[in-house]
Amino acid sequence: MLLLIVAALEQPALVSMLDRTESLGMTALVEVHTEEEADRALKAGRG
Repeated sequence: MLLLIVAALEQPALVSMLDRTESLGMTALVEVHTEEEADRALKAGRG
């Protein structure tokens, strides 16, 4: 499992790390604190 903190990542890095995590067969736990961060996380997951 990998913890990704949305506030600490630029959008391209978030997308890349989510893609890489999935390609390795791992699970990402995505930490968000605001609605904006939640929107970013959801958009990144569709990348």
